[in-house]
Parts: sequence; C-alpha cells; structure tokens
Amino acid sequence: MKDIAESVADQALSNLVNQFARPLDFLRELVQNSIDAGSPRVSIWLSFEDPKPGEKQGVLEIHVDDSGEGMDRRIIDEHLTCLFSSSKEDDLTKIGKFGIGFSSIFAIQPQAVLLQTGRHGQAWEVLFHADRSFQVGALDRAITGTRITLFKRMSPGQVPAYVRDCRWILEWWCEHSDTLVTFWDRTQEQDEPGSQDPFAAFSGTRSTGAKQVNVPLELTGSLLAERLDQSGVSVIVGNGKAPRYAFYNGGLTLLSGNNSEVLGGHAPRLQHLSFKLKCDALEHTLTRDNVIQDEKWSQAMLVLVAAADQLRESLIQATVQAAANGKDLEALHRALVQEVGVPGGQKWLASKRQEALFLDTHGMPLSMAQIEAQEGHQGAVLLEGGDQRLCEAMDALGVHRVRAVDSTRELLSVAWQKPVWAPWAKPRVLMPVQQLYLIPDPTRKGMLDDRERLVFGQLRRLLDQTLGARVELLIGDFGGPTAGALGPIALEGPGNGEVFQRPETRWLQIPTFLRRRVVLLNRNHPSVRLLVTAGAEALDISSFGLAQLLLHEDGLELESVYQILLERAYTAGQEGP
Repeated sequence: MKDIAESVADQALSNLVNQFARPLDFLRELVQNSIDAGSPRVSIWLSFEDPKPGEKQGVLEIHVDDSGEGMDRRIIDEHLTCLFSSSKEDDLTKIGKFGIGFSSIFAIQPQAVLLQTGRHGQAWEVLFHADRSFQVGALDRAITGTRITLFKRMSPGQVPAYVRDCRWILEWWCEHSDTLVTFWDRTQEQDEPGSQDPFAAFSGTRSTGAKQVNVPLELTGSLLAERLDQSGVSVIVGNGKAPRYAFYNGGLTLLSGNNSEVLGGHAPRLQHLSFKLKCDALEHTLTRDNVIQDEKWSQAMLVLVAAADQLRESLIQATVQAAANGKDLEALHRALVQEVGVPGGQKWLASKRQEALFLDTHGMPLSMAQIEAQEGHQGAVLLEGGDQRLCEAMDALGVHRVRAVDSTRELLSVAWQKPVWAPWAKPRVLMPVQQLYLIPDPTRKGMLDDRERLVFGQLRRLLDQTLGARVELLIGDFGGPTAGALGPIALEGPGNGEVFQRPETRWLQIPTFLRRRVVLLNRNHPSVRLLVTAGAEALDISSFGLAQLLLHEDGLELESVYQILLERAYTAGQEGP
C-alpha cells in the first residue's frame, strides 16, 4: 500500500510541477507568494556564469527576492517541503499554500534551487536538487524575507532568448501588480544587485539597472476609454479593434484573452469591447482558462457593465464634438456600429436622434433627425457625390448629402428600425446623390450630328402630333458616352430643365395625360444610339421606336396613345422627312 501511495504522490507532484502551459509561469507563482508574504517589493534578477574551460554550458541564475515576513522551520516543514518528502505524513498528497505554486519551479528542470529565508530572528536555507530531494539547514546570518535562486545549465547562445522570455512572462502576469515588481538582466554585468531595502518601494528609489515591470491600469490602442472604481472593483473599458478581456487580483493577471466565454451572460453586451478589471475577490479556475463566476464575479461584472454604459455615452459626446469640429468620423462611427449591435442598441441610438453625429458634404454637422426627415421625402439617404454643378444645385434646393465612409454607411444601415406599423418595409436605401439627381448638359443643336438632328427632329414632330403640348422633349448628354451608356433612357424634370430626379416608385402619381412634362432623352444610351443609327434607313421606324421608349419609361399613358402614335408614325413614313 505504501508503494501505491508513493506512486500516487509522485504523479500528483508531477502534475503540480507541470500544471502550467508555459514552464516559466513559475515566476508568477513566486511573485504571488512574495505578495502574500507582505513584501512591498519583489525583485527578479538574472545572472550568468560562463562555461568553464572545456565545457559548452554555463549556469544561468534566476533570482526572486522579497522583503516579506519569510518562513520559519514549521512553515518550511508543514507547507513548503511536505510535497517533496515521504517521511513527514502518511497523506503524501497533502498540499500547503506555499507548496502548490512553489512546486512549479521544477517545470524548467533546474539543476538546483536554493531558498534562503528568515523569520522571528532565525534564518534557514533549503537546497533542492534536480531529483526534487532537499536538505534543510540553519543559517548563521540574519535574512529579511525570502530569496530564491534557480540554477539552470545552458549555453551562452541560449541566454538572451531565455532572459527575454522571463521578462515577457513577468510583464504578462504582473502587468498591473499593486506591489512593485522589478526585473534586472545582469547576465552581461558583474555588479552585485541593488539594495534590498524593503522601504525602497515607498521612497521611489530604484536599484541601478532594475526596471519596473508593473504599470498603472490603462488600455492601449483604444479609441476611447472609461474608468470606474466602485465597491472594491477597478475597471477600465474601451473600444478596441481587437477585443481583449483581462481580470486581475492584486494586479496580478488571472486571465487575459479574447474568449467571450469568460463574460458569461454579459457576452452580448460586452464582447465587442476591451477591458481590464481588478478585484481582489476574484479567483481563477484551477486550469487558469476562466475566472470563477461566483457571486463576487457577478458583482464585479455589474461594475463593468456600468462602465460600458458610461463609455457609450462618452462615445456619443466624442462624436458630437468631432462633428462640430469637422473632424474625421470613421473610427467613431465604427465604434457606434458596435454599440448598436448589442441588445437594445438600436433603441439607445434612436434616443440620440437629435444629436449631430454626422457631417454633410460641407463639413457641417447633421443629426439623424435631419437625415430621416429628408429620407421620408426622397425615399433614400443621400450620400456625397456628383460634380460641382450638381452640388451647387443641391445646395440651392436645400438637399443634404451625408459625408460617408464605409463605417458611416454601416451606421446608417444598422441604425434603421423597421416601423411597427409597416412590417413589410424594406431596409434603408443609401445612395450617392447622383444616383437620384442629375444635371445633364442639354445639348444644343450644334452639338448634334446630322443623323441625330434628323431623327430627333422627326421624334419631336411625332410627339407633338401625338401628345400635343403635354410633353416637351430635351436632348441630354448625361455625362458623356461612358456615363451616359450606364444611365437611364430618359428623365422627367422641371420646366427649366436644370435638375432631373431619376425614376422612383410612388404610391400615387397624377396620370401623364393630365399634366405637362419635360422629358430629357439620353442621347448616349445604347438603345437610343441604336435607333438613331437605324434612322438612316427607316426614319419612321426609328422615331416610332424612340417615342415608344420614352412613353414606356413611366408607363402611365393610355393604350389609345400608342395607337395614335403608331398611326402618326406610319403617316410620317409615307410623307417622308
């Protein structure tokens, strides 16, 4: 039975030694032990002894020193070394509070570990060997706190990367430690380490060469950040391109990553944000892949949600301020899109309809209320675009155009809410202003070639004979052959022929036979070009085809008009041009 117990104990110890994914994570455990011991400062420093003549490997020393309360012989026996001894207790798997983290030092497979500690006027030294056996002895000199040194053989070429990895691990785990943590790379130096004065942390002094690892709680790379300190919880939350969630206890990292499972039921509200949350009541799971989601966690998360709510209000104010100053809104609108995507986000943004969150083409602020008021009349949200003449015409008509980048378009789209009274309504339409309005250059007679003058002249006569004064025909260029080829066949517009609105669906439209119209024909449309070319051989057929195209554009002429048109075209063909 004893052999079985020893086997179980060996396996348990092996599991503890390799409990972390990264062997150097043992540094975090030693720092945690020092903080638990009340040390105002934890110093980590590395030195390297070059290989002896004829040898390829030297010895890297990793030192972790603190000025905490230290350990006495009882603590050493009952809490530190009980994992490594088979002679103290029958229960070989008993774990002390110091032993769990301390055991992980063997993950890097050191050749030896030396621990020196003092308490109650006594000092002790424990030497652990590579096989995890150990020796305990008394020291004849006083020691404050605990000093741990790991000895590991390696070649000189391996040292720089190992030093970098140690520093990275410390910066990861001790990023916002409440206790001062310093790191000193002395592998290229021969000086003794600096003072271990326990009050140095409070006086602001630093040992030469030692660099502070822990930094104030802050978010980097966030568009905006909001901090909230409440009920023992410190939170800073921000809008980042790549969300990241971090939890800390005493400033030591419990968890940092982008897995939204750590947010529990708050994921829909928080998963698009980055945050750092410090709370001494939080604990991580044994596997360190999550924070224990207990009542203390729930209370801390409520503070986080409150900070997130403050953040989005700050986002509105920042956007209003940026719009007032005519600044770029792309990043702010991208953040607003994310906020609209959370539960209740559309309703929240709807409450900000009067806030000027957008810019028009002249850099003037626009509110959603202004945009929607025009949208109700135009049937779409008009975006910037068009040449100078069109812009001037739109300004004269008081038509707003939104200055739009991709995030602005997305914000306008996701902000749209389907009306309760119109569940059939289609999503919001966004279009550049030139897709709805057009100011073509009405062509003068001198701009038309002989064939066009012949065919268009015959077309006018045919329309006059068929429709009388109800239709006035203008010939337009529509931006040249390339743009015109992609445009409509014709547009209906005002009598002055200055601004034409592209066809739109209307619930109610006055029949064309009851009103006068000005129609602008696109001379560069492929169908028009084809019929103009055919006019050289059959002028009557060509003019009839063009007239039918025009009338078909709105589809509101009576059937009898087409019969009259056909008769007039036939008569014109008999009479000749």
